[in-house]
Amino acid sequence: MNCTHAQERLTELLDPRNATTTTDEVRAHLANCPECQRDFSALHRTLSTLDTMPVENPTPRLRSNFYAMLEEENTPPPAPHW
Repeated sequence: MNCTHAQERLTELLDPRNATTTTDEVRAHLANCPECQRDFSALHRTLSTLDTMPVENPTPRLRSNFYAMLEEENTPPPAPHW
């Protein structure tokens, strides 16, 4: 396994539901690659920090704005005036 392939799979190591041959290969690569170890460590710290951030509750206005934008997107454009 090379660094590019390992880095594409780093997030899989952080999900305990993943226990595949691929994650075993990534772990083996990490054991011998200081650069990928640093990347994995940085990813782990970033995700851990995000997990500790407070979750903001959306305002009712956000919901109404969203549905207004969605309706505007779903409205067909006007027919051309020939």
